[in-house]
Amino acid sequence: MIVAKAPGKILWLGGYAVLERPNIGFVTTVKEFVNVSLDASDRFEISFRALDDKISFKSIYDLDLSSIDPRYRIATSSVITACSYLDSLGIRVTPFKIDSHNDKGFGYIADRKGKIVRKTGLGASAAATVAIIAAIMYSYNIKDIETIHKLAQIAHSIANGKIGSGFDVAAATYGSIVYTRFTPDLLKDIKEDNVRERVADLVSKRWDYKIKRLSLSKIFRVALIMNKRGYSDTNDLVSKVFEFKKANSSLYNEIISLIDYYDRRAIRALSHIESNKTRFKYAFTAARLLTKLLGREAGVDIEDDKTTALIESLEENGAFVARVPGAGGKDAIAALSISKSDYNRLKLFAKKKHLDLIELESYSKGFYVKY
Repeated sequence: MIVAKAPGKILWLGGYAVLERPNIGFVTTVKEFVNVSLDASDRFEISFRALDDKISFKSIYDLDLSSIDPRYRIATSSVITACSYLDSLGIRVTPFKIDSHNDKGFGYIADRKGKIVRKTGLGASAAATVAIIAAIMYSYNIKDIETIHKLAQIAHSIANGKIGSGFDVAAATYGSIVYTRFTPDLLKDIKEDNVRERVADLVSKRWDYKIKRLSLSKIFRVALIMNKRGYSDTNDLVSKVFEFKKANSSLYNEIISLIDYYDRRAIRALSHIESNKTRFKYAFTAARLLTKLLGREAGVDIEDDKTTALIESLEENGAFVARVPGAGGKDAIAALSISKSDYNRLKLFAKKKHLDLIELESYSKGFYVKY
C-alpha cells in the first residue's frame, strides 16, 4: 500500500494579483492533510470516506467527467490525467483502489446539531489532486516532483474550468512558496477529451512558472476564524472580477499593480521579519485594503464592510495581521499572532464573540509519500 499526504494552504499575499503574470503570491502550507491510500485491486475504485461513497470502473477509458457527480470531478480528473500519462509512456496501468479522506481542519461544523459541515478554504481540491497523482506516480516508481506538479496542474485545470493561477496546487506540491503563475495559454486547449493525446507533450514542455521557497517565520502563530456569514464560491468571485477586468481594464490593471507592489514589500519584510514587523504590517494591510477596493469596484464582496470591522476587532485583540485569504468572501479570516499571549488573547476574543477559531500549525513542506 502507498499513502500520499498533501497539505492544506493559506494564500496570505497575492489575492487576485497572482492571477496575472509576472505578479507574485505568498502561500504557506499547514499541518492539515488530504490523505490518499492506494492499493492493488481487481477493479478500479475511488472511495470517499467523508461522503461514505465510492465510484468503480473497469477501465480509465470508462470514465467520463461530464457524467460524474461534481463532488467527484477532482478525483476523477486526477485519475484520468495520471493514468493517461502512464499510458503515454507505454506503462500498462493495472487496477487499483484509492481511499481518500481529509484531516478535520478542512471542514468545520457550522450548526449546533452538527448537520452542516462547511469548507474552511484550506484548498482540499488542490491537495487531493496532488495526493492522488503522487500516489499513482509513486506506485510506478515515478517520483519526479516537477512531473507530479505539472500533472496536478493539468488535472486541476480540467476539473475546475481553468479558473485560477495554480498557486494552491504548487503549494500542495512544493510547500510554502513565493509563486508566479505559468502563462494561462499553456493549458488553454487542454480538456478531458484530449488529455490522453496531449498530456505527455505538455509535461515534457518547459513551463514558465516561478517558485521560490519561503517559510513563515516561527514567531507567527496561525488561526482561521470562521465568519459564519455565508458561503462564497471562489469560481464565482474570480469570474465576476474578470468581468470587471473586461469592462474596465485600465482601473483593474492599476489596482492589481498596486496590490502586487505592496505584496512584494510585505514579502521582502518577511525575509527579515524580526526587524521589519512594522513594515510588514503596513504593506500587508495596504495590499488587503486594495484587494477590498478591487472587490468594491467589481461589485463583489471580496471583503465587505462587516468583515472589515471584524478584521479590525481581531487586530485589536491578539491578531498582528488578519485578512480574508485567497479569493476572499465571507467564509473565513486568516490571522497571524506574534506571541503566545497574543494568540491566547485572540482565542479568548473569538470565544467571547461566539466565533469558531481553528488553531493551525504552520508547515513549510509539500506532499510526501510513504509505503
